[in-house]
Amino acid sequence: MEDKSLPSSEDLDAVSREEKIRNATGEHFVTGVDCTYFGHQLDLRTICPFCDRPVVRSVEKEFWDRIHDFELGKYGIDHFGTPKDPPASDWMPRPHPGYIEMWKWAEQQNRCFHHPVHMANAYRKYTGKLVNMAL
Repeated sequence: MEDKSLPSSEDLDAVSREEKIRNATGEHFVTGVDCTYFGHQLDLRTICPFCDRPVVRSVEKEFWDRIHDFELGKYGIDHFGTPKDPPASDWMPRPHPGYIEMWKWAEQQNRCFHHPVHMANAYRKYTGKLVNMAL
């Protein structure tokens, strides 16, 4: 049975098509370097409109693919950069139900968060929904 809360491959393909249209009109998809901001900008500003931290141009489909993979538990520890300390030898990624929904909620909040865990805390506070962020 297909999980309807996850974007389908058709949805992800549509994101790719929409991104091509936006790029043709000069609109860019950007993500925060030190915050959770993401969105489309006509001008390529280099700072988050909420916290004045840096943003970089990104590929929207790749952004949502990473969110999707994290929700499904399809990631390695290097998904987050090189860990300072290696994980336990029996470490396995786990699914994070609700992760995609949380990011969609965050997009509507007219703000950024300094870390996805801060986003998860606010999401729980305002929606009552828990997204377990533990790796």
